[in-house]
Amino acid sequence: KFSNNIPKFIIVEPENANCVFKSIENSKATTVNIINETIMGGMSCGDVSTVAWEILKDSVNYSLTISDNEISTVVAMLAEAKLSNEKIIAGECAVPGIIALIGLYKNKKYLSKLDLNSKSKILLFGCEGLTDEAMYKKLLGEGLKKI
Repeated sequence: KFSNNIPKFIIVEPENANCVFKSIENSKATTVNIINETIMGGMSCGDVSTVAWEILKDSVNYSLTISDNEISTVVAMLAEAKLSNEKIIAGECAVPGIIALIGLYKNKKYLSKLDLNSKSKILLFGCEGLTDEAMYKKLLGEGLKKI
């Protein structure tokens, strides 16, 4: 028996580097001019990968962007085990999915549109750990002041 529950794929990008979002919006690979650099350095891309675009253009259900505002808070929350049973050392590019999910759960309209509820199974990908110790310490320090 096959499940009727087909996964939804949601892309999360920095608002200052939203090339996938713009590409999906325009139905073609679109370049964005990065005027203000995002703190999410590994995600600071003005062009969507041509290889990735061939997959994403037909498989992504939603695309959204986040600001840099909550990066340090979520890095600190992970480091202090506020979002899990264990401490997680996560860099700035590991937390956008968590930030997006928290934002979605605060907005019932979006939850309904995405058909997310307490029975939903959610898989988040964080694309880096501790890659820049100085940046991590800076984010952690800022984030600890907020939580």
